[in-house]
Amino acid sequence: MHCLHSTTLKSAFSRLKLLPGRWCHRFFSRSLSSASSKSSAWHRPDASAAAAVSVDEARRTLSVTWPSSAQGSTASHWEAASLFPLAWLRDSCQCPTCFNPATKSRTLHFKDFNPRVPVRSASVSPDSSTLTVEWQDGHRSSYSRQWLQVRSFTESARRRRGEALAFTARKKQWSQELTEFDYSELMSKDSVLLELLHHLDCFGCLLVRQSPTELGTLPKFGQRLAGFLAPSNYGHSFEVKSKSDPSNAAYTSGYLGLHIDQSFYSRRPGVQILHCISQPTDGSIQGGESLIADGFQAAAIMRRSHPDHFQALTTLPIDFNDYGSDFVGDFHFINRETVLRLNSIGEVDRVTFSGHSRDYNQNHLEPEKVQLLYEALKIFYETLSKPPCIIKHKMQTGHMQLLDNRRVLHGRLAFNVIGTAERFLHGGYVEWDEVYSRMRRLEEAARGDAREAQ
Repeated sequence: MHCLHSTTLKSAFSRLKLLPGRWCHRFFSRSLSSASSKSSAWHRPDASAAAAVSVDEARRTLSVTWPSSAQGSTASHWEAASLFPLAWLRDSCQCPTCFNPATKSRTLHFKDFNPRVPVRSASVSPDSSTLTVEWQDGHRSSYSRQWLQVRSFTESARRRRGEALAFTARKKQWSQELTEFDYSELMSKDSVLLELLHHLDCFGCLLVRQSPTELGTLPKFGQRLAGFLAPSNYGHSFEVKSKSDPSNAAYTSGYLGLHIDQSFYSRRPGVQILHCISQPTDGSIQGGESLIADGFQAAAIMRRSHPDHFQALTTLPIDFNDYGSDFVGDFHFINRETVLRLNSIGEVDRVTFSGHSRDYNQNHLEPEKVQLLYEALKIFYETLSKPPCIIKHKMQTGHMQLLDNRRVLHGRLAFNVIGTAERFLHGGYVEWDEVYSRMRRLEEAARGDAREAQ
């Protein structure tokens, strides 16, 4: 292993290593063929050596049963049968008229698209590698089985893709210590970087150790992770140190409560990176331990033990604001959002909370609901602040802390500085869209099977 694991996370991380095959974007399915515009199937004489194909115009689907001797069919991820909607097949034509291989995008526009065009004929090549469909309007479409296999509409293929994209299915509870990765290995080995990105997605937090302590390190690291740092009203990056005229609570030496960064943004950055440039361990800085807490785990505990208060956090919105001057000049941000956001299947997929960014004006709420909301906030914060949800550690010079800013709240204990010592952190953000993009390309490179077309 390239990363340095805490003892308590070894078992959890060993499970994590099995995840890519389950949830990375290897959506294997099957391809299909047809021979008539009727619902009856056409069969070749030797079913063991040829595909059986059928078209059901009533259901507007095309299906194929692949022979066991089909080229490549011994691959464990290929099914014996595949299913495709006809409208999707026509829309997905890969011919030069319908698809631009340079841009990897459709050139078939809806003004020219007929979603009910009938099939004149369909066939599979003798080696079962290509499906060809001739449409009633004279157009001809061909699809490789390799291309079709990741796009099948069978129940099993759809289930695999759903599992791969399921948000909380990838999320794992953490232990009470952080897993560490080595900076130089991350910057030089794609396999270690991919391991880090998987871990960040699953657990939401980690440490990178032995990074350089120059100010230019963070942008370079952000480029490695996601291509670039995401800007905010505090700049493309920000410096965290005690200031005499702070524009943010983080720029003080007092206690910093658990919070999600940029809660006043409706579209906030996805991953926070904090680079510790200086924090002496000789006792010249007393206090200043970092706090990180798992918002998803706290929400799950509340859902079981305080369902009414959990519901309040998912239904009663709070106004968050940020007012002041910094990198962008004068600013005034307001975002109204519930503390816990549920996705379409009832999973908590986003946490929004910041005590120091809560607006004092909350009169959009009905007065009788306010007491319930405050009680729910108190229970949530208390749940966050104790095991198994919280981790306390002290960052050291050369550490980088990475956090999922949709899930993990962070804070800091108050600190005192003795003499001329300095606690100096350099912070920035990257977006999850860019992180996931980097993960997919690294996975493809590791498998050696960069995707065909789109």
